[in-house]
Amino acid sequence: MFIALNGQLASGKSTICRILERRYGFSTFSTGQIQRALANEMGITTLELNELGMKDYSYDYIIDGRLSQYAKEHTDEDIIFDSRMAWHFVEGAYKIHLLVSPAIAAERVYGKRETKEETYKSLQEAMEDLIKRRQVEAERYKIVYNANMMDFRNYDLIIDTSTLTPEGICDIIHRHISGLVQDACPSIYLSPQNIYPSGMAEPAGDPVDTVQVLKVEDSMYLYRGAAKVIAANRIQVPVLRAVMLAQDDEIIPGSNISAGKYVKATKADIAVWEKENGFTYGYLPDRIR
Repeated sequence: MFIALNGQLASGKSTICRILERRYGFSTFSTGQIQRALANEMGITTLELNELGMKDYSYDYIIDGRLSQYAKEHTDEDIIFDSRMAWHFVEGAYKIHLLVSPAIAAERVYGKRETKEETYKSLQEAMEDLIKRRQVEAERYKIVYNANMMDFRNYDLIIDTSTLTPEGICDIIHRHISGLVQDACPSIYLSPQNIYPSGMAEPAGDPVDTVQVLKVEDSMYLYRGAAKVIAANRIQVPVLRAVMLAQDDEIIPGSNISAGKYVKATKADIAVWEKENGFTYGYLPDRIR
């Protein structure tokens, strides 16, 4: 079985790969391995190769071409492809995308500072840099491949790692790849602390079995299910099942309005929501004024 795993920076991809290897016998193949091999062939460092890649997209074609070829040569093996674009290039893979709150991502990298790119003077600087890096990354692959890695409909499973343990994440993944859970794609698990209010009043007497959300730009906003989210936050439930009704310019089913136009949250809305839920967001999207 092939798993194509990608996700936002500091979402925990490497940790998840190690646990899946140990528990279920997968091996991991990453584009990092290809980059190191290519850099060695060229007699340069991986950092120098990354710098070249920002100016010359032909290196993307080389790296992703080798990724695709590796998959074709190992069709009978259980492999996790830890790669930004494996979902696009590895045929037949189960596609998983990991999310994380920008504030929590910043805490993770600020505490470790493992690479040159992750040497920060403050948590705020770390958060701003991570947000910028993932935006640039997504824009880059749109240019190179006309592929949108931030379109959630490209994935089978989306998991928010903000408040969930790595073991809990792997439990969810195993249930899905084993066929124990079957629902429409994408299956989504969100941290109740990483869902923002939409700024629109939820209809009274309109209970839902599953939380309904809208994705706008890089964030998730509540459409229906406020009571479920509030209850989850009060008892510190790490993730909730969610259904994404629409994203960005898509029209919300049963309405004549797009997700982007529906979301009109303000800082006043956020303050009320934080009080009701008993926590404070460490990050607010730019659209919240």
